[in-house]
Amino acid sequence: MAVGASPRILNAFWLGLFAVSGAASLTYQIVWQRLLTQEIGVDSVSVTLIVAIFMLGLGFGSLVGSGLISRVKNVAMALAVLELAIGVFGLFSVDMIRLFNRELLSGSGLAVQLCGNFFLLLVPTLAMGATTPLMVDLYRNKAGRGRSVGAAYAANIAGAAVGVVLCGFVLVGTYGLTASSRMVALLDLVVAALFFLAAKSVGPRPAGPGATARSQSTVPVPVLIGVFFIGVATLGYEVVFFRLFTSYFGVTPYVFPMLLFAYLANMAIGTWLGGWLSGRWPISRILAVSLCATVLLSLPILWLQEAMLVHGSQLRWVFNPTITVFELNVRVLSEAVLLSFLLLMPVAASSVLLPAIVASTQSKLGQGALFGRLYFSQTIGNTVGCLITGFVLYGLLDSPRVLAVLAIILAGGVALVYLVDRAPRTSFARTAVPALLVILGVSAFNFDYTKSVRYFRTSADAASPVWARDSIHGMTLVYDNFGNGASYAAMAGGRFWITGIPGKTGWDRTVGGGKMESTVYAINPSVKKILFIGLGTGEELLVLRELYPDAAITVIEVNPDLIEAFREFSYQPIADELKRSKVFLTDGRRFLQTQPAARFDYIHIGVHRASTSGTGNLFSKDFLATLKGHLSPGGVVTFYAYPPVVKGALDIFGDVVVSTRNSGIAITYCTAEPDFIFRSGFSDRYATGISKVSKPAIATGNPPWFDLEPVIYRKKALAKLLESMPVATDDHLVTEYYLNNRTELVPGLIRADRQVDYRSWSFSEGGEPFPGQGGGQFDLDKPSSQVIVTSEQIAMSLKGGGGTPVFHALDSSSTVNIDGLFWQKRSLQWDMPVVKFDDAGARRFVHFDGTCEKRGRGIWGLKAYFVGHDGMKVFTVQSAARGENSLPLIFEVPGEVKEVQFAMTFDNASGFGGSTELHCSEFRIREYH
Repeated sequence: MAVGASPRILNAFWLGLFAVSGAASLTYQIVWQRLLTQEIGVDSVSVTLIVAIFMLGLGFGSLVGSGLISRVKNVAMALAVLELAIGVFGLFSVDMIRLFNRELLSGSGLAVQLCGNFFLLLVPTLAMGATTPLMVDLYRNKAGRGRSVGAAYAANIAGAAVGVVLCGFVLVGTYGLTASSRMVALLDLVVAALFFLAAKSVGPRPAGPGATARSQSTVPVPVLIGVFFIGVATLGYEVVFFRLFTSYFGVTPYVFPMLLFAYLANMAIGTWLGGWLSGRWPISRILAVSLCATVLLSLPILWLQEAMLVHGSQLRWVFNPTITVFELNVRVLSEAVLLSFLLLMPVAASSVLLPAIVASTQSKLGQGALFGRLYFSQTIGNTVGCLITGFVLYGLLDSPRVLAVLAIILAGGVALVYLVDRAPRTSFARTAVPALLVILGVSAFNFDYTKSVRYFRTSADAASPVWARDSIHGMTLVYDNFGNGASYAAMAGGRFWITGIPGKTGWDRTVGGGKMESTVYAINPSVKKILFIGLGTGEELLVLRELYPDAAITVIEVNPDLIEAFREFSYQPIADELKRSKVFLTDGRRFLQTQPAARFDYIHIGVHRASTSGTGNLFSKDFLATLKGHLSPGGVVTFYAYPPVVKGALDIFGDVVVSTRNSGIAITYCTAEPDFIFRSGFSDRYATGISKVSKPAIATGNPPWFDLEPVIYRKKALAKLLESMPVATDDHLVTEYYLNNRTELVPGLIRADRQVDYRSWSFSEGGEPFPGQGGGQFDLDKPSSQVIVTSEQIAMSLKGGGGTPVFHALDSSSTVNIDGLFWQKRSLQWDMPVVKFDDAGARRFVHFDGTCEKRGRGIWGLKAYFVGHDGMKVFTVQSAARGENSLPLIFEVPGEVKEVQFAMTFDNASGFGGSTELHCSEFRIREYH
């Protein structure tokens, strides 16, 4: 920057640097927060306290920055030094935080971990906090102090919003935590260099009110207290809004950065507007209008759920985590960001306050020093607001009433600031009184927000929850699946499936139950200590108790509200087993880190959906190494077979096997000992395990068949199949869905040139029958018999009318194509020919698969109806993924089966809004012996 640059050009230059600095700061915060959740825990208590660490550091940093203004000769040079310190720390921060926690704090309690990390991050967070008042002091606008403060602070926040988008959607998913941090650190070093070069344009700071008379540097105490209460309310609003928005969008990695972006964008607009209004409106009017607007604009977020239900679009913006292609997400993300921005407008209304208060406060401090003192007061209020909202208010009230309390706190803070002003009180009263009446009305109105969050049993059947807890652990809602108390769905925020709860009369496990646990029994029949990380449905606990009657079972559950729901709704033996087991309400990773000497014979990661934001700390190569260290000799680890995690297991464990039942969600089995899983006697031990957990059929109409786990992959086959797959590590969170990340897909399965959904582990490249049933290697390209249903037969049976698509036979074997794209307003099922079997012959396996390309909403699937002596049983595999997707349905045909009816199903969920397009091809039915 040239020394003679005009003030206008210089100010634009400063605003650009402020924005880049803000982008870097938020990127650091996201990266470091993810690191700390890996080391401290992902439970709500840990996350809330981690946020408090950052806020405290930033708050005290602003106080430091305020003091520096009167001590430094050149503010730009001071900013260069601070940015240099942040950048240098950022270069090594990821390794430093990991090393500090794992070498010095491993095994420590939560309080020690929090304090240790607070002091570790004190230097960079102090530096970040100190830059803000220095930037405000550096920027000068002829329009006055309010415009200067508003513009400088708004630029910094707007840059932070951009940083959130880049980090949350691109950097972490593409490059990992370490590389992202280092890239941002280099950016910080560039910013430091630019501040250094531009310092000559600023020159030494002239003497003036902000640089002299330190004893006169005071801020009226009522203003400081008022700003503190405003800070309590504004961050409390953030906690509530984020919680409510999970009921609109679900719980995926998209949601947090999207909402944080909308929050910061509104905050930037409000900050700029506050500076602009400070030169035009009296402070009394600004305070009153801001309070009234904040309260009134908070109401739509509470009422929109019901309005959307009336128009059939409550699920319009709920993200499907299987959709990982950017171009397929642009529209829904754009709409969701716009909705987030509109519903977070109360943030803009409340953000008007700080620059306006800075402009109106009578003090001999310069604008940067004054802003620093007030920003410190607000940030300490933010910290207290985060803790009070999470730990106190949500322990007493639900979200609407928490919002009402926060509005009253905001009104109190505004009133304290107003007391300092000498303007007539009438203008404040005329605007504030209606706002307070709205607050009291919302508080008195018996409004249960959770009842408005519907669970869609079908597109036309939207059920309200039968039980709800709105606590620090989030919004946990329980829905009756069928309206008969047989089973329940436990949901986070009303949109993300936590688990199913077998009802008190609804659990009916017939022959074939406990397949995963019976396999564990075949690997190690002498299990004495069991660790379950994540409660799941609770049914596994009963199966394990039957297999290992004397075993000590430890359950780790991060959500205490879920345990309460189980005790109220679950099948009584499950509730009794929870009383018998040791239940720890904590994060699974922290539990093992704090008990390094604990050893278990069986460890299961029962957390499904690794794609859900926050659970990645259980699905990484690093955590698998931790699990291995807690295994007894002959011990077993199981988890859902996410491909990047399976590849990590190949490097950690001596023996790894993936097993899938009917091409469903696969399970990974791991042991420390090589060649241990299928050692001699496996089949006999498996048969014993099945006999221990099998029960007679109970008037269900289902014949007591054994539904085979038909496919396994041994370690050698997995290494070949996953050769090009990235490994899930703590640093590279590939188990979570990002817009540019498709690593949940199993490469090469079904067809070598097509990726398929990660659930679909099937016969391909080394897949073979489950050894517990005997049998040999399968070759998918060489069926034992020719096709058992021809393409002409399939095409004829699939003919439809009334707007349904036309089906064509593509060849003389079994391939059928659906010609064209279609839009439907209902659920459809196309029945294929009945295949008849006799009782003679070798064991038979049937492979039924198809490929469809789907756009828009909807679920398509394959279904097989087995008709036997005593009734009917159905196997189904479905996909909600967009784009081209292959589904296989592979099963053994038991001797009792006389015929099998195959079908294709489709539900386009038209009641949720939007259209669906489906283009299908290559339906095949083949038989193997």
